[in-house]
Amino acid sequence: MYKKISALIAVILISLSCLCVSAENAAALSLSGPKNFSAGEEIEIEVTLGGKDLVSAAGQINYDARKLEFIEASSNLARWSLETNAQDGNLYFAAANVTAKEVINKKTALFTVTFKANSDLGNEAVNVSAENIKALGRWRNTFSCKRAVFGE
Repeated sequence: MYKKISALIAVILISLSCLCVSAENAAALSLSGPKNFSAGEEIEIEVTLGGKDLVSAAGQINYDARKLEFIEASSNLARWSLETNAQDGNLYFAAANVTAKEVINKKTALFTVTFKANSDLGNEAVNVSAENIKALGRWRNTFSCKRAVFGE
């Protein structure tokens, strides 16, 4: 019985140490792009991820499909793969390091999303936001990022 309790305590302590590491080395995601653009123009939004020993990230980017048309998303890192799925103003993405050599240890441009501004753009602000972001560290520690917004 003592072995079971000590094993349980060891598992709890390992879990708590992972939580402490995660809190100290939290990941951060940001979006950046042009401040002004016209109808019919293609715009690029850069998705930047920062953290320590990050090997993958996934989440969703939200945009107004009435004002922006998704064109493509392309990885900015040679050894990272990127998968996307755009549906009704939501771009779901998953990016992962295909080797152990190119981990993210500082603020890094992960990928670029290209949109085309629709003709009914109007004079209203166009917002692009990211949410439900999860990043995985090299040592299997996971991080959640706060919501990121571009255009507000």
